[in-house]
Amino acid sequence: TQIGDFNVKLKAYSQFGCVDSTQTIITVAQGPEVEFEWDKSCEGEATTFTDLTNTFGTNITDWAWIIDGQLLTTQNPTFTFTNAGTYPIQLSVTVDNLCAQTLTQDIIIEVPPIVQFDFDEGCNSGATEFYDLTDQTNDPIIAREWRVNGSIFSTDSLAPTPLDPGNYDITLSVITAAGCEETTTSGITLIGSPKASFSTNTIYGAAPLDIQFTNESTGGSNYLWSFGDVGDSTSTDKNPSFTYTETGTYTVTLRTSSEANCFEETSQLIEVVEPVTKATLVAITPIENLDKTNFMLTIENNGTTLLNSNLSILFRVDYGTEVIEPFEGLIYAGKTINYNASFALPANTDPANICVELIESSIQLDKECILPEAQVIISDPYPNPSSGLISVDVMLKTESSIELRIINRSGQPVINKSVEGVIGLNEIILDGTTLPQGMYIVEIIARDKTEQFKTSIVR
Repeated sequence: TQIGDFNVKLKAYSQFGCVDSTQTIITVAQGPEVEFEWDKSCEGEATTFTDLTNTFGTNITDWAWIIDGQLLTTQNPTFTFTNAGTYPIQLSVTVDNLCAQTLTQDIIIEVPPIVQFDFDEGCNSGATEFYDLTDQTNDPIIAREWRVNGSIFSTDSLAPTPLDPGNYDITLSVITAAGCEETTTSGITLIGSPKASFSTNTIYGAAPLDIQFTNESTGGSNYLWSFGDVGDSTSTDKNPSFTYTETGTYTVTLRTSSEANCFEETSQLIEVVEPVTKATLVAITPIENLDKTNFMLTIENNGTTLLNSNLSILFRVDYGTEVIEPFEGLIYAGKTINYNASFALPANTDPANICVELIESSIQLDKECILPEAQVIISDPYPNPSSGLISVDVMLKTESSIELRIINRSGQPVINKSVEGVIGLNEIILDGTTLPQGMYIVEIIARDKTEQFKTSIVR
C-alpha cells in the first residue's frame, strides 16, 4: 500500500462514438499500526491492557476494545477474567484522518497457584531450611520472596536461615510467568535439638545387676536405648530397666529424637563384677530428742553386691544386752547413705559406750563404737581362752597411741605391740600363736588409762 497524492482520470465512451473524460486528485493518508500488550493474565486478578498503537503523527479519536464480549472505549482498560481459558482480545483504533485499523490477539488466562511450603528444622544449631512446594506445572514461578516475622530473608526456592527455637510467622509470596501474585503465611514452632541425658540407680555391682534407667532428656519425643550386651538388646521405653547377668563392662547409649527428626546421643558405662559383700560403718551420730536418743548410721557399701533386707544391725550398750534390727532399705555398690535406725535409748540413759555391728548371713561386715562420755574404753580380751590369737577393742574419743603387752607368769613381757589409735573403735589382734599354753596377763595402755586382764592360751 502506498501513501501520497494520486491523479485519477476517468474517460467514458458512448455507443455512438462520443467521448468524455474527467480527473481528480486523491490523497491516500497513512493509517495507524495497531499494537497492544497486557501486564498479567491471571484468573480473578485485574488485567491492565496498554495501547501501543503507532499513529504516525495523527491523533486517535476512538478506541474500541472487545474483551470477553464486552465493549470498552478507554485507551488502557482494566478487566478481570473470572475463569481461566483462552480469550480473543480485539482493539480497533480510529485516527483523525478517519483511518481505522483492527488487531486481535489471544490471551491465555491461568489459574492462580496455591502457594505451599514446608521446612526442615535445623539440628545442632544448623539452619532451618524452607522449600517451596507450589505447583508450577502450567505457570512457572519467576519470582519469590520469603519473610520471617515480616523481614525478608530469601528469594530462592530453597531458603535456609538460622533460627533459634521459638514461634515464627513465615510468609512466602510468588509471582508467576502469567503475572499471578499469591501469598501465604503460616505460623511455625521450632523445637530445637533435643538434649539426651539419663541417670541410673547404680553403674557398678555384681551380677545379676538390675539397672533402672531414668530418662532426663529434654526436647525429645522418641527414645532408643541400646544396652550394649551380647544380644544387642534395645528398648523404646522412656524409662526402661535392664538386668545384666554376666560380668563385664557395658556401654549403654540413649538416642533422643525430636519431632523435627533432630537427635542427640549420650552414653554411660555399666560395670558388672564378681560378687563381694563388704560394708563400712562410717559414722554413728546420736540424735537427741525430748524423751529418747536415736541414732543415724552412715553406711558405705564398698563391696559389689546390693545391701538390702539381708543386712542386720546389732546394737550393744556397755558390752551388755544386744539388740538386733533388720535393715530396711537399699544400698547399691559404691554408694553411701545415712540410715535412721529404729533403736533408741531412753533419755535418762548414760552409757559409757555404744557399739554397732553390720551383719549379713551371720558374718560381721563391720563394727564401730562411740563413747558418749568416757575418753577411753578397753574391752576384755576375746576369745578367752584362745588358741593364741587374742583380740582387744579399744575405743578412743581422741586419737592416741595404744600400747599392748602379753606378760607371762614370771612377770616378763613376751609380746609388745604399739598402735596409733584412731577416734572410735580400734580392733587390735595380738598374735600369741608361738607362745606355749598357759596363763598370761594382757596389759593395755591408752592415754592415761591402764588395764590388765587374765587370759589363757589352750590348744
